[in-house]
Amino acid sequence: SCSMLSSISSSPLNQLRAAVSLMPSASHIAATMSSSKKEKEFDPEKNLVYEKGFFDDFTDRDYSAKAWTVANQKWGSGYNNGVKASNVNYTKDGILVLQANGDYYAGELGENGKRSGAAIISNQVFGPGRFEVKMKVLPRFGATSAIWTFFYGDADGRKDLNQEIDIELNVGNDFTEVWNTSWHTTKSKATSKYNSHTINNDGEWHTYKIEWHTNPERIDYYIDEELTCSSSSMVPWCAGRLWIGCWFPDAWAGEPDFETDYMLVDYVRYIPYQNNPCTVTNPKIGAYGEYPSTPIELPVANLISNGDMEGDASAWIRTSDTKSCVLDGIGTGKSKGLAIPNADMAYQFVTGMYEGFEITLDFNAKLKEPGTEAYILVECRPLASTVIETIRIDILADGKKTEDGFIKQSRTFVLPEGCKRLEVSLICQKGSVVFDDLYMSKSYKKG
Repeated sequence: SCSMLSSISSSPLNQLRAAVSLMPSASHIAATMSSSKKEKEFDPEKNLVYEKGFFDDFTDRDYSAKAWTVANQKWGSGYNNGVKASNVNYTKDGILVLQANGDYYAGELGENGKRSGAAIISNQVFGPGRFEVKMKVLPRFGATSAIWTFFYGDADGRKDLNQEIDIELNVGNDFTEVWNTSWHTTKSKATSKYNSHTINNDGEWHTYKIEWHTNPERIDYYIDEELTCSSSSMVPWCAGRLWIGCWFPDAWAGEPDFETDYMLVDYVRYIPYQNNPCTVTNPKIGAYGEYPSTPIELPVANLISNGDMEGDASAWIRTSDTKSCVLDGIGTGKSKGLAIPNADMAYQFVTGMYEGFEITLDFNAKLKEPGTEAYILVECRPLASTVIETIRIDILADGKKTEDGFIKQSRTFVLPEGCKRLEVSLICQKGSVVFDDLYMSKSYKKG
């Protein structure tokens, strides 16, 4: 400025020194150029073509039926029964319901329904762009919720390409972890494992996003606008279909110690990038089923497997010498009930249960003889056998009874830090007891 120059000595050397001091440094120039170049290359808004985007909120059944194919196939190693078309449904107010059945499923699909999930596949083939899915993940260990772009086949003179970009939730029995993976072939991939600090199975809606660029090659992955990974390795160059679903991998997602639960999708959005070239493809879809014709009521899962005692009795794990058993006609309204004799018990695990979850357990119990002492013991555990905290719920002998002699009880509690699973034990210390209609629900109370 004029004031700065007027204070400088008039000698040529001092004037030169002053001029140099006012110039930006070489490192500053390089940083500015790099920043400018980075902003120019990686600004995600720069090349988005909104008017050519795709959006589905599942409120228009006919539109969704044209936009999606329902998968009915199997992949992966180990014991799983793939994804079933009958596990895909939607509600009248626009929620896509993707059902997953664990080891204690006892529905119409029978044994073929155990370890079966659900998935939809876009009929449109998508190139580089922004993929965004708002959803509630399947909240149980044993299965993974995922969104992925996919092309498998021959292109550009190369055979057996496997062009794929994945976001996978529930990695190694941890709903705060996410896998972000991209593939070129079935043997060449780049994977990052990231702790998102979000408990993804908290029952809240979360938004998952993939931003796929080919100019320059770059993939950004987000959860609720938090960048979980930015990768320039193994970036696909072939257009593909978008898949959304839940399925049962071999081992790395844990054991599916549950009956049935649900992955829910609110909406799907895609916006293409211009100036990002890719190879146009028309990948095969494979085995498929029909999009459901009528809506259903939004289902709510019981966290207790076989809580009504009408399903798979093996859900209640018992020691080899137990005499506890499920019998006809002893439950509420002459239904099936679980009879536990003197000094005996039955139990099961409930997984994916995190600190801050508020749990409500409702149940019916009948004390079969005077002086019976029975209770439910809920043990809060990490994955290992250590017990962090216990909640004991005594069956109240003087509690209000139904006409058929059952005592209705309920208990609400908040899970402690470090919890990942519950062990729920039905115990008869003295006498004999019948349990029926156990129902466990959760909400997230920790901000």
